[in-house]
Amino acid sequence: MNSEYLLLTGALRVFNNFSHSICEKFHIEHDKQHPEFELLRERYPIMDVAGNGTDFSKAINLMRWVYNNVKHCQGGEDIAITPDPISILDYCFGKGRMPGIYCRQQAIVFTECCLAIGLTTRTIHCLPFSPNDFESHVASMVYISEMGKWVFFDPTGNAYFTDKNGVALSPLDARKLLATGNK
Repeated sequence: MNSEYLLLTGALRVFNNFSHSICEKFHIEHDKQHPEFELLRERYPIMDVAGNGTDFSKAINLMRWVYNNVKHCQGGEDIAITPDPISILDYCFGKGRMPGIYCRQQAIVFTECCLAIGLTTRTIHCLPFSPNDFESHVASMVYISEMGKWVFFDPTGNAYFTDKNGVALSPLDARKLLATGNK
């Protein structure tokens, strides 16, 4: 293992003290009946893509669909499109890397598609700890009812974290595993 990896995973262990009291007072509402979701479902086959399986399988199917059809541009030109899923999809769906978009727009599309089919979903912004790293990443987490927890999904990488037994992880679960070195 390189020293930077050890330094950063060590920082995860040191800064592992989270206050849950603030979170208990925090409330998020999802408007799963928003009128634009109907337009999204009419324009793009997200209901068919998601399928009729579990929440987890629906999220996986939508994540793969976004990954395959809404390509990341890997640092291409900065784009200025409205940050709503229909505008993003209309801009780049099925057109390859150029015109591509960034992880933020991919996460918005994935999150909004999940919400449009009834899955509780949030977009999350992952910030670096290193003072030498100015990059960040945006992904999503979906509440998977059959697991009774949030699961981290990354449509940019078509990926999600799992433990050594293949159980999908929340962002905090993944953080804990990285911090402790358990796989």
